[in-house]
Amino acid sequence: MLDKSEQNKTAFLYLFDKNVYAATAHCAYYSCIQKIIYILSEYYTNEYNEGLEQIKGGHGNTHKFYIEEIHRWISKDKNVDRRTANDFRKWLKNLRAFRIEADYRDIEITAEKAEKVKNTFEEIQRLIKISFSL
Repeated sequence: MLDKSEQNKTAFLYLFDKNVYAATAHCAYYSCIQKIIYILSEYYTNEYNEGLEQIKGGHGNTHKFYIEEIHRWISKDKNVDRRTANDFRKWLKNLRAFRIEADYRDIEITAEKAEKVKNTFEEIQRLIKISFSL
């Protein structure tokens, strides 16, 4: 998953530099989600597997699970204050919502919107690095 995450990060940066903004949200979001999947499956294996089993039983959405589960663990990190942990969850939700807009809505993705995606992506990556050294 880390390799996929890095590939999506590379694609995001390339597309952003080439002003191909519609796909930037997609690549940024999946880079984050793939890194989160790696963290959850490697560091919190039992909780991760139990959560996925519940989802398979029809009790949830995998992406919401990833976001809430990583938030739960980041909230426990003594290097991260509560407000930052809550911001982290908000950033992931915003990035997810923007990815859905960019992929499925008939809207123009402007340089300004892409810049917001980039800033959000960088904050998420920064906090993951602080909490998990990735």
